[in-house]
Amino acid sequence: MKNGGGFRVIKNDKIAISIMSYSSMLPRIQSLEQTQKGQDYEFRKIPVQIFSAVVFNQINSSEVVLKPVNNPLFSLRRQEING
Repeated sequence: MKNGGGFRVIKNDKIAISIMSYSSMLPRIQSLEQTQKGQDYEFRKIPVQIFSAVVFNQINSSEVVLKPVNNPLFSLRRQEING
């Protein structure tokens, strides 16, 4: 729309300005989304260091981290946690 002159079709200036404003914010929004994805990835690594693989797969099987079933045992690996 922007490159093809499509904004000329929009007669309401307020709407055209709003669309252009949104369009100018897209790179920042996409950058924030990438940052969030990176943080999510890093946070999802932590339970692997604490729980067994089976328990980790139960709590991390969807986009939402689920509460573990029962009361699983921890399997702390001190070398991985402490660096």
